[in-house]
Amino acid sequence: MFLDYYGRLAIERGFVKPGEGEAAGDENEDGGGLPSASGAAKPKARSTSHSAALIEDLSAHKTAALCIELANNPDVALVAVVHAMLLRVAYSYNSEQSALQLSLTHERLEPSMKDAKSCKGLSAFNDLADSYSHHLPGNPADLFDWLLEQPQDMVLMLLALGAAHSVNAVEKKFTDRKEGH
Repeated sequence: MFLDYYGRLAIERGFVKPGEGEAAGDENEDGGGLPSASGAAKPKARSTSHSAALIEDLSAHKTAALCIELANNPDVALVAVVHAMLLRVAYSYNSEQSALQLSLTHERLEPSMKDAKSCKGLSAFNDLADSYSHHLPGNPADLFDWLLEQPQDMVLMLLALGAAHSVNAVEKKFTDRKEGH
């Protein structure tokens, strides 16, 4: 048994020579192997024996390779930035993450308005955001591949939408912002 390319459990047969299967079966029935008393297979837990330092070093090399590839491919860089932004603003309760360390905050404007329903700008922006959200894939895990398939003008429109979500020029009654700073 092993995990295939897509992370699914796979079982390949025919890898054990005739006669070796009986010996392996006898060793596994003592509770530490695969078959149990009920005949059902119990997966044996495998642990990685790589040190944290090795993992950190290898992942740093991977990050450097991704950096140079992204820097040399502006179309994919644009998609990566839009992907990171949309994960934040278009998918509530999202568990998907981006490798980009972009920070985007979005503050709701309604609490700062006396009559949010009468604000034409807010209404128009919400309508625009809703119209684009209907085109996005339902699963955030599919977003990156979907963005790669889109024409550049659509990706740029989604970039503008993500950037617009981060605009905040509200001056709150109680703020720690100092004038002139």
